[in-house]
Amino acid sequence: MAYARKFVAVATVIATGAVIALQGGTGVAVTKAAARDGGPARTAQTVDKSQTPLAVRDHSAKLVGRLSRAQRLRVTLGIEPSDEAGAEQYARAVQDRSSALYRHFLTATEWNSRFSPTKASEQKVVDWVRARGLTVTKRYPNRLLVDIDGTAAQLESAFGVTLNDYTLNGRSVFSNDRDPVVPSALRSIVTSVGGLDNVATLTSAAGGAGPSTRYSAGPQVQAAGSIQKNGSQAKLDAAMRAKKGNVPAISNGNYDPTDIYTSQAYDEDALHKQSNCCNPFHNPSTQSPAQTSIAIISAGVVQSSDVLGFQAAYPYLAVSGNFINVGGTPTSGDYEGTMDFEWAMSLANSFGCFCDTAHIWMYDGVNAAFSTFDSMYNQVLTDNHAKVVSSSWGCAEIYCTPDATMNTDHAIFNSMIAQGFTLLNSSGDRGAYADCSHVSVSFPASDTNWLAIGATNLELNSSSQYVSQTAWGDVGNCAGNGGGTGGGCSAKYAAPAYQSSISSFCGSTAKALPDVSLNGDWFNSPQNVYYGGSFSGNGGTSISAPMFAGFMAQVNSYGLELGNICGGGTLPCSPIGQAGTQLYLAANTHAAQGKNAFYDITSGSTTNEIGAGFNAIPGYDRASGWGTPNMLQLAWAMNYWNMPEASAPLVTLSGPSTSGWVTGGTISWSIVDQGSPASGVSGYTAQWDADPGDPSSAATPGSGNSFYTGPASAHGATSGSTGVVDGCHTLYVRAWDNIGESAVSTYGPVCVDATKPTIDTVPKVSLIQNSTVTANDVPVKITWTGSDSQSGVKNYRLQESLDGGAYSNVGALLTTTSKVLSLPAGHAYRFRVRATDNVGNTSTYKLGKTFHVNLYEENNGAIAYTTGWTRIAQAGASAGHVKEASLAGKKATFTFSGTQVGFVTNVASTNGSATIAIDGGSAATVNTHATGGPGIVRFVKLSGGPGSHTLVLTVSGTAGHPKIDVDAFAVIS
Repeated sequence: MAYARKFVAVATVIATGAVIALQGGTGVAVTKAAARDGGPARTAQTVDKSQTPLAVRDHSAKLVGRLSRAQRLRVTLGIEPSDEAGAEQYARAVQDRSSALYRHFLTATEWNSRFSPTKASEQKVVDWVRARGLTVTKRYPNRLLVDIDGTAAQLESAFGVTLNDYTLNGRSVFSNDRDPVVPSALRSIVTSVGGLDNVATLTSAAGGAGPSTRYSAGPQVQAAGSIQKNGSQAKLDAAMRAKKGNVPAISNGNYDPTDIYTSQAYDEDALHKQSNCCNPFHNPSTQSPAQTSIAIISAGVVQSSDVLGFQAAYPYLAVSGNFINVGGTPTSGDYEGTMDFEWAMSLANSFGCFCDTAHIWMYDGVNAAFSTFDSMYNQVLTDNHAKVVSSSWGCAEIYCTPDATMNTDHAIFNSMIAQGFTLLNSSGDRGAYADCSHVSVSFPASDTNWLAIGATNLELNSSSQYVSQTAWGDVGNCAGNGGGTGGGCSAKYAAPAYQSSISSFCGSTAKALPDVSLNGDWFNSPQNVYYGGSFSGNGGTSISAPMFAGFMAQVNSYGLELGNICGGGTLPCSPIGQAGTQLYLAANTHAAQGKNAFYDITSGSTTNEIGAGFNAIPGYDRASGWGTPNMLQLAWAMNYWNMPEASAPLVTLSGPSTSGWVTGGTISWSIVDQGSPASGVSGYTAQWDADPGDPSSAATPGSGNSFYTGPASAHGATSGSTGVVDGCHTLYVRAWDNIGESAVSTYGPVCVDATKPTIDTVPKVSLIQNSTVTANDVPVKITWTGSDSQSGVKNYRLQESLDGGAYSNVGALLTTTSKVLSLPAGHAYRFRVRATDNVGNTSTYKLGKTFHVNLYEENNGAIAYTTGWTRIAQAGASAGHVKEASLAGKKATFTFSGTQVGFVTNVASTNGSATIAIDGGSAATVNTHATGGPGIVRFVKLSGGPGSHTLVLTVSGTAGHPKIDVDAFAVIS
């Protein structure tokens, strides 16, 4: 590694005896890095190993006087691990896929027995502390720290320093005037002394400096209460329906949790359906297991009333948490911790029983001193309540955080990583200048054991709709935590192996920051925070880190459900551990897994009023890391890189015949994941006539496909069925497994006609022109129309009712939509018809109207003739006679009631033409000069209605063949 783990000690002699000064040489200079994403070049830096603040050494801090010798202070002593190199190696190997130790996490007992300081070493420290009159307030099983308490007088005597009051930039501070010293017997044991000053402290990414409390009485560690509240899936569903993928939010135009859940942000709603956050087996407990619980490290007091106020506004959220004070009893409010609690809770929620949601362990320090945070880090490790750890507090390497502190903390972090912890820290809100003066990055985000979480802007348009995403920057106000996403190259820590693909940014000698980003823009798109009894909007990297912690808790929940199939195929999939390896594999080699789990941020800069920052560019950059995650796709990718199998599931379908038409049926399918051991089926989406698809990437904002939503089925569904639908269709079933691999199978086409045909127009009757009337029978045509949109009409059944009697079949089944019949005159008729399609579906009968058929013979009183007509016998005439006339102008007037009338006549070579007019309308010419014979319906007219009508026939007197015969008139009424 590129960092120096221990001080190079220089021996000095003072009046109290032989001691070793905890100060050292110049350290290792770090080379400049390439600037693919722009920004300031990283200059060579000298590691400052002094434990006396620079402001005291260069007299920037103005001496006020000696600190009251009765002032009590809490101090932490860092202790050297027994096998520092081995601990470092194990922490790296456990996340190296090429190592035999990959995912072989240790228990606390195992780590302590192999790497912790020896009991004898710790006892030497304890004995010396007590001999100097100091109180040991906390010892830890891993023996990496000893917490002590004493007066200024006792501490001065013990460490060979003078403790003074100073003023610095308007602040009242205290500090040691020189580096602390320990006896030579502790030279190889004690690596740091923290708590002798408060000149430099950690700052929160959200609210700047933390509490300045110098001392608080009470136990070093004490429980401070708990909180529980059930949520509601139904209320979440209602809120998501109301959200419709965009804003507005609950108050002041700020984002609320459902905004973040949607595909317009990070697709967490899709992950919710898979991770069963965060007690997937509903173990009988009042809280989630350690793997899926979250520890938040902060300073000040988080009020449970604020958390409950947040939940009251978002009642779909479940709440479960414990509060633990470290370093005494905090009295100052903790805005940062409150925000972290609320948003970690929001992104790792059961939306139901508090017993299943991610339990939040809130560690609040009495102040933001390095020593207090040392103790909190080690307390979180010791308690082992939560495997996901989030903190949004940090301070610049070298220029702020003492090198000794970084070394002590790094030993704690190594132990955490070896035991499967995931450590998440905000990359800082000061752009490329973590101390607002020098090109630098923030610790502990810069530590190889932590993932550094940056921030982006979720840009809104004038309608408050999310339209684009940029790196968070160009905002100025560095000292006010508005300087943009922290990023750059570590001056302390070498690049971890998983960053080898981005060595062009910082080289192999330095870790690059950040790793990934989430929304942090508190100017244009802040997120709601409930603090002090009211809502306000906030953001920055300090809100990104706890949100990503919520995501990691869900990943661990997902892994719990998968069981012991990770590593080489036999190791637990949860906890995931440090997660940098999986994250960078997902970003760099997504082609192997088939997905790009990140939305690349390619615009925006972290420039602020201090100087130039880094630009967002395609791929990795020091402004946004790999970009923002699609949480479902990233969870799948992390699963993928945790286990050996890489096979898609197999979908098998069965159903009705795919040859010809069927009337119905069900298509069923079963899904089996492949690979050994298989990751298991995540779910499926079934869709007609098109593959649901499995895009390898998608844009943000976006929606409408499986990249954003995942499978449509419930998580873990391995079978399903659907009824077939009318028409010829093919069913596509695409199934996903829990590593995001998918495969599609099809069934069809299945041609289905489950719908009855229809009779579109009911049977209607019409007289037939040029047909022949025989005896008393009148030729008519019955017509109708029918249809079937699927298999088509096969035949029709026509039935007749005579004079109101029962219906009877009219001949055989018909394949046409008409039937010619000769109906005896003088009766009432009604027809009905039904259709049968080609798969046997039969419609109901449709009834036509009742009608009468009448035949008025030539001598019927309804017919009036002018003079000149003669009745003669005519063989073949309808009643054996006709009336004839040959002189032009002779008329026959027929008065009738009906809707149709037909003129029945004799057609012969000796006959001629006449005209017919109805109700005074225009006359039509009827030509009877042809071959045919008597009883021919030579004229048919549809009248205007069923009432009384008058028909006038006039002989035309055609030259050579003037004769016209009136045989009868046929009437439909």
